[in-house]
Amino acid sequence: KLLCANLVFLRNLVLFGCVPTPLTTHGSAMALNAYILAGRLLVLGSVIHAERFVASAGRLEQNGVKKWILVRHGESVNNLLSQDAAVVQFLKEGGLKTWQDPFMSHKGEQQCLAAGRALFGENRTSDRYQILGEDAYGAVYVSPLRRTLKTALLIFGRAAHKTGVPFKAMPWAHEKRGSISDIGLGSRQLLKYARQEVEHDVEMHSGSNETTEPLKTLSETLEDLPNDWSTNPNVPDSDLPYYPANPGIGTKSESREFLVRRMAKLQSEMLEIPEQAAILVTHSGVIRTLLASFLAGQRPDNAAIIYGELSSEGWSDVKLFGDGAHGNEQIKGLAGFRNELVTCKSRSCDDYDEEFRTLGIAKKYARGTCCSRSSVRLWVYDTLLLALTYFKPNSDPKKDGGRATIHLQKTTSVWYTSHAKVTLKPADFANALPNNPYTSSFEMTLKAQQIQFRRATCDTCASQFLQAEKEDPMQTLIIYTPQAGAETYECKSDACFLKLTAEKYHKGDTEQNARRQLVKIAVAAACSHSEDADIDASLAKCQESSMDS
Repeated sequence: KLLCANLVFLRNLVLFGCVPTPLTTHGSAMALNAYILAGRLLVLGSVIHAERFVASAGRLEQNGVKKWILVRHGESVNNLLSQDAAVVQFLKEGGLKTWQDPFMSHKGEQQCLAAGRALFGENRTSDRYQILGEDAYGAVYVSPLRRTLKTALLIFGRAAHKTGVPFKAMPWAHEKRGSISDIGLGSRQLLKYARQEVEHDVEMHSGSNETTEPLKTLSETLEDLPNDWSTNPNVPDSDLPYYPANPGIGTKSESREFLVRRMAKLQSEMLEIPEQAAILVTHSGVIRTLLASFLAGQRPDNAAIIYGELSSEGWSDVKLFGDGAHGNEQIKGLAGFRNELVTCKSRSCDDYDEEFRTLGIAKKYARGTCCSRSSVRLWVYDTLLLALTYFKPNSDPKKDGGRATIHLQKTTSVWYTSHAKVTLKPADFANALPNNPYTSSFEMTLKAQQIQFRRATCDTCASQFLQAEKEDPMQTLIIYTPQAGAETYECKSDACFLKLTAEKYHKGDTEQNARRQLVKIAVAAACSHSEDADIDASLAKCQESSMDS
């Protein structure tokens, strides 16, 4: 560290004009020795300065890029209140007893355990993907609330204990204050809680916990945090405290303006860490604010793990950690984003024409099972989220709220048939699907009739409208995303069975125009995860001018 610091010190002196010009031109050995001595005294006088010099050198060598894994905490007891059917569970799990900084729910613990097993094996101790360590992710930073501490310990604790990777409290990363549940406890109480959690874990509780990671450094950083860090508006200073003042009765929400300032401070701290790569266990509001331009309104699910690279210019290469972010590994079993409604009404859409493609109108059937429950909808494709959002047919997608969003997955397949009236159950369709992902068609027997389904691709517009020998016209479209063991096939879960048919909605619509809009929906869904396809070029082949030619 001393050698690196001296080199950086001298480089800065020479390159940035801190050394007098005669020294650089005539090379006075006596003056140079004086500067070297001054540099050593500075380093010896403050270890912190040395670490900052080393960190600075590392950032310059890496073009200022820090690699981060952002983790949302597992479901807390308080999260149950946002689920109408889970209020009883909230009461059962003692929600009324822990309004401030609530505990994690039983489901939240299971979410974190599942993530820990996906990354570190059944016992959560085997770092098979080499995630933790000095040459990988060198520290786990934690928002100092109980639900984030518990999440960090359940997912990374055992592996960190085995590899010696430290946990560090990062108070700037606490959740946006909206209620008392977002206010952290005193640092001494948090430290007591962390010690208890480690002591109760058979793998981490070995020897003196205070001298081994992850508790060693976590204890030190919590002890350095003032006990009133979450209630004193002068900590760490009055200009920008961890929590703004909360006068009067009740809990005053943290303003958007203050949150943006706090997130800017957090981001600067994330750039100043000594590690080249690290993990931050935090909250949905923090992740959505930091990565707003990438997530576009999406909410990370509980225990979701997201990768991103941070530099002085901002974030880049943001993706789900299990989606090839670490050594191109596809890691299954990790949570992603919630399949919830995402529309312009909930966020800024100044770049609407760049991000969205309006596809057209088609009739949607409830779960695809029968013709009695159907609705005509306007369909829009989100090129950023890789999702279909549908609206009431006369809506303006730039201003009006959508009805639902369907997130397309790599496992999503798109099929169509020339039969206009097809009644089938999702389970029957799933059972009939070919196992070979390259199969282009298959047949089903429905009501003693053979129905052929073809796989939609990025070229389906061309095959439907431009080729000399056109295929049988698309009349019914199936967009299917499987989920092992799913009992329902509503698109609100990971599993989705969506049945659409062409619909002449506007006065003067022709059957060909209605079918054109259905085919565009099929092509957008089929192209969503194609790395080589140009979706705009594919959709252009469905345009009326192309059809007429």
